[in-house]
Amino acid sequence: MAAFEILCGFIVLFLAFYYYLVKPYEYWEKHGIPGPKPQLLFGNFFPVIFGRISIGDRLMSFYKQYKHEPVFGLFVRTQRILAINDPDLIKTVLIKDFSKFSNRGLAVNEVAEPLSQHLFSLEPERWRPLRTRLSPTFTSGKLKDMFSLIDECSNTLEKYLESLISTKSYIEVRELAARFTTDVIGSCAFGVDMNAMSDVQCKFRDIGREFFGPGLKQVLKNRLRENLPTLYTLLGYILPQDETTIFFTNAVLDMIKHRRKNKIVRPDFINTLMDLQDHPEKLSIKLTEPLLVAQAFLFFVAGFETSSSTIANALYELAQNQDVQDKLRAEIKEHHELNDGKWQYENIKKMPILDAVFKETLRKYPPVTVIMRKNTEKYTFEDIKLTIPKDTRIFISAYGIHRDPEIYPNPDVFDIDRFKEDAVAARHPMHYLPFGDGPRNCVGARFAIFQTKIGLIKILRTYKVDVCERTQIPYINEPRTFTLAPKHGLDLKITKVEKYTMFITLEILCGLALALIVLYCYLTIRYNFWTSRGVPGPKPTLLFGNIMKSMFGKESLPQLLTRNYNDFKNEPMVGIFLRTVPVLIVKDPDLIKDILIKDFSKFANRGFIKSEPAVPLSNHLFSLEAKRWRPLRTQLSPVFTSGKLRGTFSLILECSNHLESYLNTMIEKGDPIDVRELAARFTTDVIGSCAFGIEMNSLSENESDFRRIGKKIFSTDFWKILRIRIRQILPPLHVFLARVLPYNEETKMIMGITRETIEYREKNKIVRPDFMNILMELKRHPERVADIKLTDDLLAAQTFIFFAAGFETSSTTISNALYELALNHDIQDKLREEIIQFAEKNDGEWKYETIKQMQYLDKVFQETLRKYPALPFLSRESVEDYTFENTKVTIPKETLIWVPVFPIHRDPEIYPDPEKFDPERFSEDKMKERNPMYYLPFGHGPRNCVGARFAIYQTKIGLIKILHKNKVGVCSKTLIPYKYNPLSFVLTPTTGLYLTITRVED
Repeated sequence: MAAFEILCGFIVLFLAFYYYLVKPYEYWEKHGIPGPKPQLLFGNFFPVIFGRISIGDRLMSFYKQYKHEPVFGLFVRTQRILAINDPDLIKTVLIKDFSKFSNRGLAVNEVAEPLSQHLFSLEPERWRPLRTRLSPTFTSGKLKDMFSLIDECSNTLEKYLESLISTKSYIEVRELAARFTTDVIGSCAFGVDMNAMSDVQCKFRDIGREFFGPGLKQVLKNRLRENLPTLYTLLGYILPQDETTIFFTNAVLDMIKHRRKNKIVRPDFINTLMDLQDHPEKLSIKLTEPLLVAQAFLFFVAGFETSSSTIANALYELAQNQDVQDKLRAEIKEHHELNDGKWQYENIKKMPILDAVFKETLRKYPPVTVIMRKNTEKYTFEDIKLTIPKDTRIFISAYGIHRDPEIYPNPDVFDIDRFKEDAVAARHPMHYLPFGDGPRNCVGARFAIFQTKIGLIKILRTYKVDVCERTQIPYINEPRTFTLAPKHGLDLKITKVEKYTMFITLEILCGLALALIVLYCYLTIRYNFWTSRGVPGPKPTLLFGNIMKSMFGKESLPQLLTRNYNDFKNEPMVGIFLRTVPVLIVKDPDLIKDILIKDFSKFANRGFIKSEPAVPLSNHLFSLEAKRWRPLRTQLSPVFTSGKLRGTFSLILECSNHLESYLNTMIEKGDPIDVRELAARFTTDVIGSCAFGIEMNSLSENESDFRRIGKKIFSTDFWKILRIRIRQILPPLHVFLARVLPYNEETKMIMGITRETIEYREKNKIVRPDFMNILMELKRHPERVADIKLTDDLLAAQTFIFFAAGFETSSTTISNALYELALNHDIQDKLREEIIQFAEKNDGEWKYETIKQMQYLDKVFQETLRKYPALPFLSRESVEDYTFENTKVTIPKETLIWVPVFPIHRDPEIYPDPEKFDPERFSEDKMKERNPMYYLPFGHGPRNCVGARFAIYQTKIGLIKILHKNKVGVCSKTLIPYKYNPLSFVLTPTTGLYLTITRVED
């Protein structure tokens, strides 16, 4: 029975102990704070305690998991931790309510570890007066005084590095940097030459290495202090002080004794400590010898370690980013020469690239990955309605914030542009915390910045760093250290930069200079073309002329034309340059009429680049020179007569019925509809049926091959734009590449369709009154175009232009009309009334003649083309020298002419309130008031759009079928305002035109 009672007692004790352990873990859940589930005894830091992962990596993993929470709860063993993500709450803790969070919450054990009672760890009562007295050591004035000492150590660094390079194929840069910063701290803080760069056995360096190293002794000591503080204190009474404490205490006290004996006064850290020792009344606390030595110890270890790590990490990144390294070296050399090789405090402040490299290094590798605070009283975070009791520890994951892709895109990439002024201004200040922030930030930050920068300057001015086979890639964090450090050393290859990296002889330099002068003179003379002819125009940019913004996609063609049109509003013509090619923008309507109609024979060319070998489909009716254009136009025009259109109208109508069915399917889904895609599918089917006798099946759920090819033809992807730019700038290279590379998919498909369709019709003796039949007739009777060689490529090119121009211009007009009608419901309703009226009048049957009678539909169509002409300008080229009537301007043969259609259509003096969509502009009386040359959506004269009639009717029937029973409206996805694609030759929006389409109630 007694045994049973004892067992029960043990069970009760065990349960009570278990409850005691588990109870604290309920804290955050009870307060509604999210967080990961803790592990019994270890909380959330089991892998950290056992050295599997660093504290920075562990906290960053939690940060990622709860990044969209303002705070989350953690446990270190059973101790509660509040991790803060929200930058405004971070600012509250570090700055705004600092007085309530002035404690770091770190253990100070004066018995077992007397050197732990330093400024970084001290409680607020002792920290505040000490910080006030020690801060003057780090003012700008004091730093200027110390700068010569830092510079002297950096000269020793150069010599030391040179000796290492001569004997080693690789160098461990963490050790190199640590020896440099150890010497700097010794000289600037203690007035002692520590000889870390000359003495391999330097005791100070050994102490620094041991303190921050992941050795077993140090790790055990840290774990004992964290997990069993009472035992740790007890051992402090029993065991003798460790070697580091004894050595450093003796060293500091000996320094002070030596200075007092020899009456030495230096403006350094030790002198500040001596002054406090002499005047204890300046402090409200007792300044014991261990407390004094602890401050010197902190200055030593923090001063050398954080800066040396930053130097090493910067070199590691620069070794992998040679472009950044070269850019930084160029800045270093520039300032070195500018100041005759003398480095001064002020010079380094003026080096923006060095500063950006320094800051980006600290972003990727903040030495202290976790900023810790502890509240000194009960506190409520008002914004999140959370109250925490006194002595709650706060963690801020500086490492997690610095690696957050929502704050720093591609965070693993070393990108110094993150620290340009505009980029910094766009970020919350609490999203960059390498030195902490607020009153308890790093007291020695200024000192660290300058010793790090001068170290980088002295290494990189003369030497180049590179990776080698021993370089640790990727960077793996040491899991057993509090500060961020790599698991292994950072081994890099360092070589001397030759004084002259480019072995260019004087003759070559002179030759290049001469060539540049000749090129400059040529361009300057070239750019005098319009000035010498008395034609006004904007000043061109070397090599780019007046189209640099357009070439790089910063400005659309409509914007370019409008800018030049408005800047020279009262001029009949404006001279610009297409790179180095002179272009005459003609604005005067009478001069436009001369070019397009009256003197057409002298401007019969469009002036497009001839590149048949490279782009076989480019020798089509739109681009061909006059000699081949004229006979082809004559033979192809009959396809587009009124009689032929009547014959094909039933085919257009059949496609429009498919459009209705397809649209009904789309409407049932209830999603916004991209009307550009809808219209393009319709016009693709119309062209296929009317021109080629092919069922293209674009109006279906699946995308047809023809629709896919249509998209490719007018796409503005990178490779398409690159091909266009090569063709424009380097035509010979374009031709060469075309001979080497295979045809693109659209070229192969169009050429294949043309060939196969002709072969099929000839074999089966099929005759249709369509475009393909005309091409077959020309092939059978080449004598009809006797002046030109009728190749298969030439025939395929005509097929291409009919397909591409036929579907794109009409589909764009349909979608733009729907866009405007969605914004103007009164106009839409009026048009629908006309459609319903004519539908009822003709018993629902649509005929060619019926559509001709629909006046309001015609006005809507014309107003759409006024606001959105498919081509923003008309291009012509003079075939001989020409003098414009009533002017003194003469242009030579092959001068390019642009008629600015878009700016004319948007000119408020011609079309009042031009941004307004107003179909009444095209009432008979209004049209009579305007010059005919003020409306040019299809061009004018003999070289106007050959398929204009066809385009008009397929566009109108498309609008009729969409609007008869449906209503269009805008939605959240609608592009408002309308933005033009800057990379497109034709006028198109930057995105799809999404509208809501709903059934109209009867």
